[in-house]
Amino acid sequence: MHTKTALAAVTLAAGALVLSAPLASAGQFQTMTIHPTPSVSYSDTGGRKGAETSKETNILVTAGVCGDSPKPSVRSSLFPDTRLTKHGDGWFTRVSLGQAKPGEHQLTVVCGERLRVRVKFEVLAAKSPTTPKPSPTSTPAVPVKPKGAPETGGGTTASENPAGYAIGGAVLANGLGLGGWALLRRRRATQN
Repeated sequence: MHTKTALAAVTLAAGALVLSAPLASAGQFQTMTIHPTPSVSYSDTGGRKGAETSKETNILVTAGVCGDSPKPSVRSSLFPDTRLTKHGDGWFTRVSLGQAKPGEHQLTVVCGERLRVRVKFEVLAAKSPTTPKPSPTSTPAVPVKPKGAPETGGGTTASENPAGYAIGGAVLANGLGLGGWALLRRRRATQN
C-alpha cells in the first residue's frame, strides 16, 4: 500500500515539475531570427537591437534561408559549430554567447557544401543594475496618474511550445488518478 502512495506522490511531483519548467526559464532566453534577405531580427531582448551575453540565445533560421538542406548548421567565432534542428517551417538551435565583447559579430548559416549565408549581428553589454536616486520627500509618489491598462508585455511564455504544458498536465492528471485510486483502495481495506 505504501508503494502505491509513494508512486502517486512521485507522479504528482513529476507533473508539477514538468509544468513549472517553462516558468523557471522565463526571461532567460532571447531570440535572433535569420531572414533570407539576409538580415537579423531580435525578440525577447527588452526592445534592444542586439543579443545580450548574459542570456542564452535561440537562433531561428527561417525556411527561405536554407530551403531543403538536410543538415544545416550555424557557426561563429563566439560559439562552436552547432547543428540546427527542424522547427516548424524553419530551423532552430540554442547557443551561449559566453564572454563575447559587445559589438558587431558575424554568423554563418551553412546550408550545404556550397551554400553559406553570412549575417552580422550585434552583441550588447549586459544591462547594469541601476539604483534609483532618492527623490525629495516633497514630491508625490506618483506625480502623474497613469492612464489606460498596465503594459506588462507579451509574457515570456507566449512563444513557448505548448507541448510541455500538455505533457505536464497529463502527468499531473495521471498522478491525481493514481492517488485517488490508492486512497479508494485504502478506504476499502480499512472497512473490511
